[in-house]
Amino acid sequence: MTLQAQRAASLPEQLPELDWIVDPIKVGRLSADFAWFSPVLKAQLAGKRGDIAVRPRSEDEIRQVVAACARAQVPITVRGSGTGNYGQSTPLHGGLVLDLSGYNAFGWARGGVGRAQAGIRLADFDKAARPLGYELRWLPSTFRSASLGGLFGGGFGGAGSITYGPVAAPGNVLGARVMTVEPEPRVLELRDAEAMLLHHTYGTTGIVLELEVALAPAQAWMETVAVFTEFDVALHFANDVAANPALIKKDVCFLGAPSRSTSSPLPMPCRKAATPCFSSSPSAASPACARPWHTMAARSPTARARQKSRQADAP
Repeated sequence: MTLQAQRAASLPEQLPELDWIVDPIKVGRLSADFAWFSPVLKAQLAGKRGDIAVRPRSEDEIRQVVAACARAQVPITVRGSGTGNYGQSTPLHGGLVLDLSGYNAFGWARGGVGRAQAGIRLADFDKAARPLGYELRWLPSTFRSASLGGLFGGGFGGAGSITYGPVAAPGNVLGARVMTVEPEPRVLELRDAEAMLLHHTYGTTGIVLELEVALAPAQAWMETVAVFTEFDVALHFANDVAANPALIKKDVCFLGAPSRSTSSPLPMPCRKAATPCFSSSPSAASPACARPWHTMAARSPTARARQKSRQADAP
């Protein structure tokens, strides 16, 4: 056992009241994300893991762990939900995995702004915010499991970015409560551009404790699929939907017809057919959103629309 591993192993004795994970299999799981999607990263990160993990549930517990690690010179790797694809949750030099999934309280939502602890899952944030009339501006594919801090530290955006831009767009992240890593950790409140200095740094420049983000009005989202037989008409239709500011939308997805062969030229029908899919809001609070849909559909007589309703937090 290395000297660093010995120092890491002594941490539970110093802070016995914390939730420590010492089982090698569990520590190994907490040391990985979905980087194995990439054969390059899978090879580069093989065998990389932490020596120990901890799951704090309060700012004071985080402070105690950070201070102890700084004094003992034990490296810290911050983990949210581990849904990233790039190895940000993987310790390159052993040490401690700081699992923030237990630090997950919802703070408040008012005036189009919300605040919560970094470990809260995006779906849980929306569950708390929607009764107050708000929802997150972004809905990534990992919405049900990804954490708010993880989205900020290593994510991009998701459905909703078509309207509000990605996480990094001005006005989306308004503030961050951050802890420094030193024997006497400091807690800083960063605003606007200063807060964005920690975006995509996945805990390497400071531990994000809380985030304050701009919110969107909660909507009763409706999925819509418009099927076309002409590729160009479908493309223009999808572009009209995407560019129309009067249509409240969460996402627009343009899909070509599936290819029947990848080794020969596509048959003409396959090259022409296309399907724009998008999520929009038909709510009475936004009557203007109905008019663009009917107008664009009228300009596209080859379209056949199929619609079904669902809530925004459905998979």
